[in-house]
Amino acid sequence: MDNKYSPGELCVINHNVSATKARDHIKLKFPLRIHMTPIDCNCFDFGFPGGGGYGFGIDAQNYIIASFSEDDLIKVDSKQIPVVTHFMIVMKKIFNYDKGFNIEITLDKNTKQHFGLGSTAMISCAVIWAINGLFGWALSKENCRSIFTNNFCEGYQEKYLLKGLDTGVGPYIAFNGGFVITSNDAQIVISEKMPEDYMVVLIDNGSKRPDMDLPESMDMLERSRQLDSYYRYYKAYTVLMDIIPAIRNKDWLKFGKHNLEFQYAGTHLSMIQSYDKNGAKIFSDISDCIRAGALIAGMSSVGPAIYAIADRVEPIIDLCNEKENRYYVYSFNNVGMIEE
Repeated sequence: MDNKYSPGELCVINHNVSATKARDHIKLKFPLRIHMTPIDCNCFDFGFPGGGGYGFGIDAQNYIIASFSEDDLIKVDSKQIPVVTHFMIVMKKIFNYDKGFNIEITLDKNTKQHFGLGSTAMISCAVIWAINGLFGWALSKENCRSIFTNNFCEGYQEKYLLKGLDTGVGPYIAFNGGFVITSNDAQIVISEKMPEDYMVVLIDNGSKRPDMDLPESMDMLERSRQLDSYYRYYKAYTVLMDIIPAIRNKDWLKFGKHNLEFQYAGTHLSMIQSYDKNGAKIFSDISDCIRAGALIAGMSSVGPAIYAIADRVEPIIDLCNEKENRYYVYSFNNVGMIEE
């Protein structure tokens, strides 16, 4: 791809901090994010936050350990090395630090590229927050969120980077957890805690799409823009007039009905139909989860991960076993990254 670049290039340094080493070592646990829908793909632009959207955090077994060293030493899945290296360089520039970091990242079994759970965004934010911790939390969460949104990228060929698409949902969840709605330019509209007496079932039904191992498909993005060109007005109105009141009133059933409708039009129609047999298996599993008692169900981001939220997950687990789908049960994350 002609727009690829190397770690350390195209850095946007919008903060410059005079800080000294505050500690030698830090360990953080960080979440994954479910991106339930963007609001308008026509506002997407590679390398710039936009489009708006909403989603929530789940509590995954992701850990980062960071410390100072003479030279850089990174231990993480090889596909994530370019991104980790890039954000290390960004943070070095911000803190005027010219030596190395030792960073070790261990990941939850579902923290993997192109599964729909924001793995790259979560790892990037974890690097930012861990290094910030080594310097005594000199930067606020909002400072760190802007560092991410101005430098968001995805790994390419385990060596290069490509500018990514970001609605602002992922970084907010990384630092704060809970549920969030963003508008264009990653502005926060509302944020709320998710109900702790509900659980999330993640489902992998084996659906595939062309070039699944590559960053966002341009064909899928162009069709999303076309479908959103008319549906975005209805979606934005529904978010403002129906979904925000439902979330504030803890009316998860009403929220789920509107969210389900969004799976069949606009952006999500394009994303789901990019999979095998025009997404028939994904659509079927989402519908079956609702019939099995899920209040909220859909496909996260570009998929193929399907999420189902319920107060009783046993019927959904039984459904997954019956259909021979892989499944994983998670709690919500309402706090973002925490120090271990």
